[in-house]
Amino acid sequence: MAWKGILVEWNDDRGFGFIQPAEGGERVFCHISEFRERGRRPARGQVLVYELTRDERGRPRAQQVRYPNAAPRPVSPPVASPRLGASIVGSGVFVAIIVGAAALGRLSWFVPAWIAGCSAFLFLLYVWDKTAAEGRRWRTQEKTLNLLALLGGWPGGWIAQQAARHKTRKASFQAEFWLAVIVNVVVLGWLVYTGGDPVALLHPSG
Repeated sequence: MAWKGILVEWNDDRGFGFIQPAEGGERVFCHISEFRERGRRPARGQVLVYELTRDERGRPRAQQVRYPNAAPRPVSPPVASPRLGASIVGSGVFVAIIVGAAALGRLSWFVPAWIAGCSAFLFLLYVWDKTAAEGRRWRTQEKTLNLLALLGGWPGGWIAQQAARHKTRKASFQAEFWLAVIVNVVVLGWLVYTGGDPVALLHPSG
């Protein structure tokens, strides 16, 4: 069933807002990902047509959002993004190289263990932040996400970005993220080249 309402609140930076149903009642949450016309930015006061659903907490949420006189977006099975596949392969190759370097004695085993743990944590943090953005809850600061990427969690962060489709369109964030990736890879490359142990470097003998 199609519903009609007015967009009474919209946060363009975060990509979500609220629709006031024409029939009255509780406001309905809407996210930019549910808009059929991706090239047109929503604005307060616009009349919208949408399908009504509920989130996991029972709150009203709009889907298949469109502007009046626009055809409904056909529902199709989700298709895996090529970028998601690239992030999984790229991260897997990186981790394999780090594990191989540790097996050859060029790195401490602490390094792959740290990267695995940090990546898992950052993946979960991205998923949490995506959910928080949709539900207007506490958000994780972007500098925290990129600091964890710099510290070695970028493989998990890269996969999470593509899997959750989160933070992929913000150019400034992406520039900082990939700068963190480059710095991390360069530092690890230097450790592999010198056969250094990061733990020993933090606590030099003598």
